[in-house]
Order: sequence, then structure tokens, then C-alpha cells
Amino acid sequence: MPGSGVTTAKSNDVGGFSCTIGSLTFSSFSFSSAAKGNSTPETDGGVTVTPIITAPDGFTFTLALSANNSSNGVASNSDATLSYVITGPGIDDLELAFNGTYLGTGTAEVSEDYCLNAATVMGCSAANSGAITVVNPPGVFDNTVTFAAPVSEVAVSKDIQVNTGSGANSEASISQVSNQYSQVPEPGSLIMLGSGLIGLVGLRRSKLAA
Repeated sequence: MPGSGVTTAKSNDVGGFSCTIGSLTFSSFSFSSAAKGNSTPETDGGVTVTPIITAPDGFTFTLALSANNSSNGVASNSDATLSYVITGPGIDDLELAFNGTYLGTGTAEVSEDYCLNAATVMGCSAANSGAITVVNPPGVFDNTVTFAAPVSEVAVSKDIQVNTGSGANSEASISQVSNQYSQVPEPGSLIMLGSGLIGLVGLRRSKLAA
């Protein structure tokens, strides 16, 4: 999905592609997955990426992560890591959402580490680092973090995992994870907005004076 593609895309190799949506560029993608017990790891070619082109911009990732211990009672889990970098003016928050399900002692969770003004989360300073999580149970499907000040670059790394736990006939699955990023208006946009409001006030006053 190179350049400015904004349509649904399935990458045969998640690693390395980039995409621009509005004023945000998403790049340096990497994906890996592992599993044990009654579960199968996802492949990078199995991850479908659907850009979200209505503000706040971002991505929906569709994948097939599941685990169950219904056949032989063996505790199972499947784990995937997805990383990329966002660049663009005035990024001031990020939203994480998913559709994790579970049965019995199963759990589904996405934990995302981020580093502000950096191209990697590795070695991120405490001042620029943070984390956000969605999990089921207890059913936190959507979470948002607002940055202390707008930034122009954010590195993220998601740990996407499902686990059956030890309970018999337990399951967990995740098939969709999304990220969206809000931006503060650029100075030019604020000037145009202010001018428009002043014009409306002037028009109202002229009508009242008539």
C-alpha cells in the first residue's frame, strides 16, 4: 500500500510498507506472531489493513488470532506484535479499540506501548513513553490517551494476545484492532476559522442594524 493509497488493502508482507492518509503518514510496519497449544499463529500475509479516512484518521487491522483448550484441556495462547510509526503535524491523542471475545477462563488483550517524537519505542525516555490497553474481560473495548502537547511523530508497538487460561472448554479470539489519531488544527486553519466567525458576527450586526 505505497504512497497515498486509502482503500482497503491486504498486504502480502506487512513489513516495510507505508501509507499516507490526509496529513498523516504511517510507515515502518513490522509484524510477528507465535502460538502454543491449540492455537495457530497469524502470518503477516494474513493481516488486512483498512485505512480509516474520516477524522480521526487511522487503521483497522483484521487478523485471525484465536486459542482454545476444548479438545484436550491444554492451556493455549496466541500472541502477535505489530509495530509502526506515525508522522504528521499536531498529533495530540491516540485511540485503541478491538473486538476481543472470550469463554470460560479465556482472556483477550491488546497492550500498546508508544513513544512520542521518536521512530522506535526501544530506549524511549520516561518523559516520552506511555502505554494504553484494551481487554476482555472485563470488557474495555475502547481506550484513548491524550498527549500533554501535540507531537509530529509517534512510534507504537502492539502486543496482541489471546489466552485460554487453565479452565476447561475455554476460548479467546481477536479478529479486529483499530488505531485512530486526532490532530490539533494547523495555524492556517485556525486563522480561516477565526475570519469566518468574525464575518458571521459582522453579518449579524448589519442585519440587526437594518
